[in-house]
This record gives sequence, structure tokens and C-alpha cells, in this order.
Amino acid sequence: MHAEVLALQDECIASFSQWVAALPAACKPRLQGKLDVAFTHHGLITRFGCVPYRNAVLHRTSSAEENDFLRNGPRFGQQAVQAVPFISHAGNAPSGSQRSVLLSCLAPCGLLDLTTTT
Repeated sequence: MHAEVLALQDECIASFSQWVAALPAACKPRLQGKLDVAFTHHGLITRFGCVPYRNAVLHRTSSAEENDFLRNGPRFGQQAVQAVPFISHAGNAPSGSQRSVLLSCLAPCGLLDLTTTT
């Protein structure tokens, strides 16, 4: 669901669709919600070729359209990701609210090992 490769997005939607169809009625609503999120992610990859919320963290420059989306688009639990400063390769880590934004973006995705973060 979180891949930035359209073919993987297609596979995700196909898999979730099969699972939803195969489930008993009582179980469908929860997985249908996941399928709805998968369609949303697919739309981001189709539109932008990436997930714009990740641009700052991955040191990618956002296009004008991506910046507009980041300001006005839907949120999926993220804070204003575009406000996260780059972390230099010298190891200058953000602190305070900047650190909170970074943690909220990276930890749920498994991109940050919280056991070694101070």
C-alpha cells in the first residue's frame, strides 16, 4: 500500500479487492476501509509519481502542484510534513516539534528504529 511503484499499487488494490470479496459480510467494513486507503495511495502515485508527504524527509524537491497538495490536500495522520527540515549527513538531528513531526512520519512506516532514537 505504501510503495511508490504504480505496479505494486495495482497489485495491492487487486489483492485487497479479492480479500474483501472473499470475506464474510461482518468482516468486510474494516477491510473495505483499507481498500479505500489503497485507492487513495494509488491516486497519489498516479498523480505525482510519489507520495508528496515523504518529499522533505527523502530530500526530494516538491513541485508547485505537490506543495499545493501538501497545504490543501487530505491528511492521513501526518502533521505538516513540508515543515520538516532536512537532516544533514553530519548527523544534526531535529529537536522538539521538528523531531515529533519526523517521528510521526517515519516510525509508523518502519523507517525509524525508535529504540536507538534519543
